[in-house]
Amino acid sequence: MTERIRINLSVDKEMDSLLAELAELTGRPKTSIVKDFLYNMKPAMEMTRDGLKALKDNKSISPALQNMINLAEDGMKEMNEFNQDLK
Repeated sequence: MTERIRINLSVDKEMDSLLAELAELTGRPKTSIVKDFLYNMKPAMEMTRDGLKALKDNKSISPALQNMINLAEDGMKEMNEFNQDLK
């Protein structure tokens, strides 16, 4: 069983309204929506971490940047496929 760590999170009213609307539309709790977004952003967060570590260590950030570009391109492909499925 994976250990879960609880964190405190505050958002502004606009974000809370958006999360509430998404929760209502999906029938899921706001916390589940936030958790899913975070897990989906994990690859981008790891790449950001790697790039920042490279900068801190005075190393080339080219590999981290290329990974970010690849991730963005993959995301665009998925969005285009999703849009085609809607048509």
